[in-house]
Amino acid sequence: MSAGMMTADAGTVNVSRLVDDGRVSAVQVAAMVMCGLVAFLDGLDSQSIAVGVSLIVTDLGLAKTAIGPILSSSLLGAMVGAMTFGPLGDRFGRKRGLVAAACVFGVFTVATAYVTSLPALLGVRFLAGLGLGGATPCFLALASEYAPKRRRATVASLIWAAFPLGAAATSVIGFCTGSVAAVSAIEAVAGFFVGMGASGSIALAALVYPTALRSSGIGWAMGMGRGGQVCATLLTGVLVGAGWGSTAVFLLLALASAAGAVGALLVHMQRRVAPVRAMA
Repeated sequence: MSAGMMTADAGTVNVSRLVDDGRVSAVQVAAMVMCGLVAFLDGLDSQSIAVGVSLIVTDLGLAKTAIGPILSSSLLGAMVGAMTFGPLGDRFGRKRGLVAAACVFGVFTVATAYVTSLPALLGVRFLAGLGLGGATPCFLALASEYAPKRRRATVASLIWAAFPLGAAATSVIGFCTGSVAAVSAIEAVAGFFVGMGASGSIALAALVYPTALRSSGIGWAMGMGRGGQVCATLLTGVLVGAGWGSTAVFLLLALASAAGAVGALLVHMQRRVAPVRAMA
């Protein structure tokens, strides 16, 4: 072992340096794969309510206007979960946080099938979203810990790619059972670019935040994104109810995406200028 991997205390190993400079072991690969599996199940669970919400509303005898609050309750729970489980993961361990979050979204997803009223459904979906959102910063930070720094952004992007893969699997299952219509080519292209933006944001967060704060940083970043999803869902419902057409709604939402792209560019420019200033 090189001297660079040892701290001032000769008996203490610098784990971060060991991961960054050493070869990727089977244990590291297995940990990343397991995190990717949790991300896949997270996406599968998140999309399942979108596929089944129309059937649930019909089965409970609810009005179609209840669809917005039902979807928003999951997203609100995900926002709270991401912003809560991230700091808890930094404090008590990412593995414990990930296991707890997975148990929460698993239990309350099963409970969704047994609710008999709108208030109960909103509560159950909020708690399921709590676990779904809480799992995200934990599995991303945990996978980043096991990845060497030179591969950290790539690993974070690949792990997050498992989330939309799980969501796509749910959509395919729903399509095959006849519960949803075919997704249009334009929506697929839009989803592709949205997914690229989301993966880039996750990779950026994994690189920017130090190890000790990585779960908190990713969690709060994801929480902001989930909050935007809540607002977008409610806003779309209000605009459609006010008579806005689909074209106008999509153009408005595209402006929000453009603003996010400008923000990402500014962060990139700041990170390039900072080292230059430090050398001056």
